[in-house]
Amino acid sequence: QEPLLKVEKTTTSVGFSYPGEEITYTIMVENIGNVTLTEINIIDLKTALEEKLANLTPGNKNSLNVTYIVTENDINNGFIENTVSANFSFGNKNYISTSTAAISAFKSPVANNDKNTGNIPGNGSIIKILTNDRLHGGLQATTDNTTVELVNPATGNPSTNPYEVTVTGEGRWTYNPSTGELIFNPEIEFTTDPSALKYILTETFTRLTDEATVSVEYISI
Repeated sequence: QEPLLKVEKTTTSVGFSYPGEEITYTIMVENIGNVTLTEINIIDLKTALEEKLANLTPGNKNSLNVTYIVTENDINNGFIENTVSANFSFGNKNYISTSTAAISAFKSPVANNDKNTGNIPGNGSIIKILTNDRLHGGLQATTDNTTVELVNPATGNPSTNPYEVTVTGEGRWTYNPSTGELIFNPEIEFTTDPSALKYILTETFTRLTDEATVSVEYISI
């Protein structure tokens, strides 16, 4: 007689990015021995799971799903390591099997500063700000996988209208979420360089953000 139990814990989540995010784990226990096992205790401390299987015959398996909610500490640690154990007794001996699933936090996207030079005083300026921005895995940031918020330089906070900011005495900045273009239109008689504008790039999939600054320079006439 050979009492053997295999336990395996897996998740389809490839990473996590924010507190409150839900991660689903699948726990599978399989009798890989040649005797029926009884009173199998399945314990997962991180998800507060305590489950008991009355019996499991040779060659059969049982699976269940549990969920875990990401915490602020998980974000700070950068990873989640989750272990499940399954134990039983047979022939006056105790047996235990364990399995650990580990996933890491996603990295933030990368927003890079932009500078548009050589503009003629009085004319507007168009900058494709996503061209040099990247997602957490290095892929190109686009209007389909990111969102942009303009920051009001007067408050340092996102603008009430996330796609438009007016700077008194200088002009108006407008972001087109369909094209990824940021446009600066100067006020009449404003012919010098405007104050740099900050924007917040958010990756849609991970909800993580980064910030960058856009500068526009005009030639002297």
